[in-house]
Amino acid sequence: ELHRHLAVDQSVVRLDPARIASYAIASMGFLGAGAIITGKGSVRGLPTAAGLWLATGLGLAIGAGYLIPALFAAGISLIILYALRLIKKVFAHDLFTILTLKYHGVEDPLDRIRQILKENRIAIQFINYTLEPPGNLTTYRLRLQSKDTVIFKQVIQGLAKTEGLQEITLQEGEVP
Repeated sequence: ELHRHLAVDQSVVRLDPARIASYAIASMGFLGAGAIITGKGSVRGLPTAAGLWLATGLGLAIGAGYLIPALFAAGISLIILYALRLIKKVFAHDLFTILTLKYHGVEDPLDRIRQILKENRIAIQFINYTLEPPGNLTTYRLRLQSKDTVIFKQVIQGLAKTEGLQEITLQEGEVP
């Protein structure tokens, strides 16, 4: 009998419920990172990633037997997420874009470009400048920061009126 008792105490198998929680948290961190998307000059998916963490925490709490606190946390979380969704629409978000302008035979249209962008509340983060001498073709590549409330159709119409403009290209930029 004593020999059997010692064999059980010296077993290599260890049961640790905290390991289950740590693996659940780590896996939700991985899935949450996958839910976060960068594109259209903005970051999206943060509420989804936070929701995955919340669901994991609630599942672990219920699994540990804390049903009432888990239900309370779920109720508060739903109220907060719904309220923030309504408030989010009030605030404008930053938008990052790349504007490429090609001019032919114009000395320096940059002052007029800056004026048009400033009128539309668009900030220039940096400018790349390329000159091709034989055809006198000048290319400006501007990285812009604006709010998502800016109507780019108006900006493009204003820029289209500048002298010597050959081509306008507008594309989404990466979030810095």
